[in-house]
Amino acid sequence: VELLILSHHFYKSSACLDGVDVLVALAATRVDAYVLEGDFPCLARLITGVGNFYALNFILGILIENGQLDLLLQKYSAAADTNTGTADAVRGFRMAVLTSLKHFNPNDLDAFALVCIF
Repeated sequence: VELLILSHHFYKSSACLDGVDVLVALAATRVDAYVLEGDFPCLARLITGVGNFYALNFILGILIENGQLDLLLQKYSAAADTNTGTADAVRGFRMAVLTSLKHFNPNDLDAFALVCIF
């Protein structure tokens, strides 16, 4: 996971979009293995480390479906603290999570409130 994150940052900083697409596809192939192993912290680290919530939104859905919202918020909070996340990045994360909640768990008002106060 850490290698995928570092590679993503390298390709993104060098404006190599083909490399970013390849890494997103590679990450998607690893997701099934992490789910089968129940290794949700790796999935949360992957999505919070890469920060491409649009391309990896299916990971948000997997985490929410498996009751890992708290873990996701903790991982994002830790990543945002170390990267001094901008208000736009936090807002983008919040919107992506709320969209996934709306799709996968629309009746969990406590989860919506937890994300909104995050």
